[in-house]
Amino acid sequence: MHRPAAGGPQTDLQPKLNEPFTLEVGQSARFLEPGVTITFAAVPSDSRCPIDAWCIWAGDGEVQLTLHVGPPNGDGPDLDARLHTNLEPHSAPWGVYYDIRLLALDPQPTLDRPTGSYRATLVVESH
Repeated sequence: MHRPAAGGPQTDLQPKLNEPFTLEVGQSARFLEPGVTITFAAVPSDSRCPIDAWCIWAGDGEVQLTLHVGPPNGDGPDLDARLHTNLEPHSAPWGVYYDIRLLALDPQPTLDRPTGSYRATLVVESH
């Protein structure tokens, strides 16, 4: 499991709905509408096939997100969402009108070096 180091990235992004954005582990994105802060908390598991190997199965990377409801510094509840690269779920509903979708998990693993600092590319879609 990969978790942010103390003093790791904490910069808050303010992306737009329906536009992809990328977070490093420990980094957050704030959305005024739908009133949620999404934090890339961890990668609990990563069994993806290394890009320089032949595999029977592509494997899967799991991303753990923390969703804070309401104002960023408010007392709103925190909810966990776990999204996957190849298994379900790839997305999680947020209220009636929004979905949070995992588009990519980088870097891709290789045989000769461990996976470095993870980056998750996400999108909050309105429908």
